[in-house]
Amino acid sequence: MSEIVSFGDWVRRRRKALDLTQEHLAQQVGCAIATIKKIESDERRPSREMAERLADYLHITSDQRESFLRAARHILAVDDLATPAVPLHAPTTAPIPAANLVPEPAGTLTFLFTDIAGSTRLWEQHPDAMPAALVRHDTILRTAITTQSGQVFKTVGDAFCAVFTDPQQALLAVITAQRTLAAEGWDGIGSLTVRMAIHTGVAEARDGDYFGAPLNRVARLLSLGHGGQVLISAATAELAQDRLPPEAALRDLGLQRLKDLARPERVFQLDTAGLSNTFPALRSGVTIPQNLPTAPNSLIGREVELAAIGEQLRQPDLHLLTLLG
Repeated sequence: MSEIVSFGDWVRRRRKALDLTQEHLAQQVGCAIATIKKIESDERRPSREMAERLADYLHITSDQRESFLRAARHILAVDDLATPAVPLHAPTTAPIPAANLVPEPAGTLTFLFTDIAGSTRLWEQHPDAMPAALVRHDTILRTAITTQSGQVFKTVGDAFCAVFTDPQQALLAVITAQRTLAAEGWDGIGSLTVRMAIHTGVAEARDGDYFGAPLNRVARLLSLGHGGQVLISAATAELAQDRLPPEAALRDLGLQRLKDLARPERVFQLDTAGLSNTFPALRSGVTIPQNLPTAPNSLIGREVELAAIGEQLRQPDLHLLTLLG
């Protein structure tokens, strides 16, 4: 066998020794096929959580497991790993039929982008504590997303990109994630906050990834936010506002210009009971001036007056009704 020169090469040989396809391994690990391809070509390193799952499904023995995890995170040289071969008692596996693979959602989809606020500063100040914090962060986000039937299709550093077929699922996922993140102790670093953005649109699915204008818009929307803040586009707000969880509300932040995008976006903030809902002005957002007041989310009270107005408007001879207040 020729010399192994990288971790990705080691994983590829181990997978082939176990007679696993990239599709099969991706399905077992719970990631996109493109992610396995990038790991094997050394375009990306797996997170600690993904490395743990890879160790499980590549049947890494207990005495080699820690070395494998350290090599995955570039802490240990791949030369220190044993030559990838089939374990003596590895269970036999057959390729999963294509019909059983998890399909990529298509059509009108809701995209969730997240990243850790001030992550560079946190790594500089707490280099020893951040690896464990990042593992916990990844677990919290992935659990919140998958519990609501979402799929994580890409991770870049501490940033998550997920897709949902229903915008309400995306809202429930971010509420759960933000509450869990807020309740976490974050030993060694003090605090860790995540900004999130949600947008709905039609995108092209290809090789486990998504492309198109909705991805550009949600990325620009995310760049406006602060740690702990959830920003929502008008398209998502329109679809989700009638099905908001009882503890949530949408706050209109006005019409904003997004960098490099011709069409401005009316941005909403998701307010959730029990969480901080007060943030500074949007980052680099340029509010488009207007002479209209911000529309309220709902009209509270005045049931008698509303009933009287409705009755008058139903009169066939009424052409104009003036309200003073």
